[in-house]
Amino acid sequence: MTGLLPDRIRDAIANTSVFAASKSFGVVALSLLVMLLLERETLRMAGFQRGRLLALTVVSAPLLIAVALTIVARFAIVIH
Repeated sequence: MTGLLPDRIRDAIANTSVFAASKSFGVVALSLLVMLLLERETLRMAGFQRGRLLALTVVSAPLLIAVALTIVARFAIVIH
């Protein structure tokens, strides 16, 4: 199964410093969020049921919060 994981995800799991881990986590969370939002938009344009779109929205919301918190944390590190 480890062959299926990209190197960036493996680095996110294996990193010991908070700075490097937040960098890797941010990249992974942002890529997952972009993929989910693209999938949601594709389903919306294809005219799929509203329930499926709602399910993708429910899944995307916590990921959006995680990305926002990561960006705020990274911004705080830069300012500090």
